[in-house]
Amino acid sequence: NSALKGEFLDAREKLRVLLYAHGLSGLDVLKMMYIELSSPDVINKFSSHLQAELIELIGETNFRIVEGGDDEIQLCALLAKIALKAKSGG
Repeated sequence: NSALKGEFLDAREKLRVLLYAHGLSGLDVLKMMYIELSSPDVINKFSSHLQAELIELIGETNFRIVEGGDDEIQLCALLAKIALKAKSGG
């Protein structure tokens, strides 16, 4: 949610809590993001075009992690892309 508001640093800190304090994997975090994008609250809040772009970014990040990319680095890159998109107006 922070990244969607353009708040990258806050989003990164929340990500680190999920990864290190709660022990989630990067793939777990991506699945949670994907499920959240499918929720009625999000569907009604964002355009279908933006939702499609975000799902594409999630899919790309999923591929990079499965291929051996570092979970935190790949997820931070995803959050940065989302935050930049939010700052630029989508």
